[in-house]
Amino acid sequence: MPTSALIELNGITNIDELVPGTEILIPIVAEAPVTDQLSAFEGDAQTDQRIAAAPIAPVTEVANVPTYQQSYPLSSPYAAATIATAAFGAAIPENVFVDAVPLAENPHMGYRGNLYGEWGSTTDYGVYPEPLVPVLNA
Repeated sequence: MPTSALIELNGITNIDELVPGTEILIPIVAEAPVTDQLSAFEGDAQTDQRIAAAPIAPVTEVANVPTYQQSYPLSSPYAAATIATAAFGAAIPENVFVDAVPLAENPHMGYRGNLYGEWGSTTDYGVYPEPLVPVLNA
C-alpha cells in the first residue's frame, strides 16, 4: 500500500505533525469484507467511514520497508525502531538504542530488564516509546 493511501485513510493533513504514540489505521488484508473483519472495532463515525472506504487487496506491502531480525532475544522495541527508521531512509541500528537508552525499573523511563532475559516476564520487560525519542531526535 502506498504511503499516500495510508495518509489519506488516516485523514493526516501534515505528516510532520505525527509524534510518537500517534495511532494510525492500517487496512486488514483478507478475503472477507472489511465490515466483517472489524466487528469488534468501535470507532467514531468518521473513522468508520475511512475504514469502510479503505482498499482491501489480496496482499498489502508498504514500499521500502526492509525486513530485519532483531539482535537480542528481547530487543523487539529497538528492532522495530531500526525498521521504521530504515523505512524513512536513515536506519538507526539496534546497538545505538542499546548504548543510549538507560536501564530503568519503569519502562517509560528506560529499558526494564535484560536483553537476554526470558520472554513474557515483567522482570525482563522491555521499553516503551518515550525513552527512544532522544535517540530518534539525535
